Amino acid sequence: MTWTSDRRLAVLLLGVATGTNVPTPLLLVYRDRLEMSDASVTAVFGVYALGLMLALAGAGRAADRFGRRRIVLPAALGAVATSLLFVLAADSEPVLYAVRFLQGAASGAVFSVGSAWLVETATRRGNPAGPRTAAVAMTAGFAVGPTYAGVIGEWGPAPLVLPYLLHAVLLVVAL
Repeated sequence: MTWTSDRRLAVLLLGVATGTNVPTPLLLVYRDRLEMSDASVTAVFGVYALGLMLALAGAGRAADRFGRRRIVLPAALGAVATSLLFVLAADSEPVLYAVRFLQGAASGAVFSVGSAWLVETATRRGNPAGPRTAAVAMTAGFAVGPTYAGVIGEWGPAPLVLPYLLHAVLLVVAL
């Protein structure tokens, strides 16, 4: 199998999507460790959406002006950085909020611009499956991330460290 640019982009979308839901099953671990209220746990979950929406609103225009690659690759590196920063958030609720927001922003830029880029490259190759490929890659990532994070969070060692390190490694390989 040749690794065409649309396939490489699909792997990158999969990798970023995997990380977006790693914190979700771990929110209960954070709640117990940081003695967070239910409202705080919900807000940490929701601050991701704020970062995501802001990125979705601006990343497309930026990519039209500066190019797809100049938006997607730094945003994907931002997703790696946020996974590593989550390790610091294990002991700080404010850091947890900030990192979750940044994760939403990095993910939104990769999802919107990366999906468009994937569709464009697939279309240039005569492959009409670009939109489906992007959707399947992201959906698979949305399933994989919380699955392994939940298993590690419940039964594994270092539940607030290992899932993020695994994601960072996965994403570096995808890049």
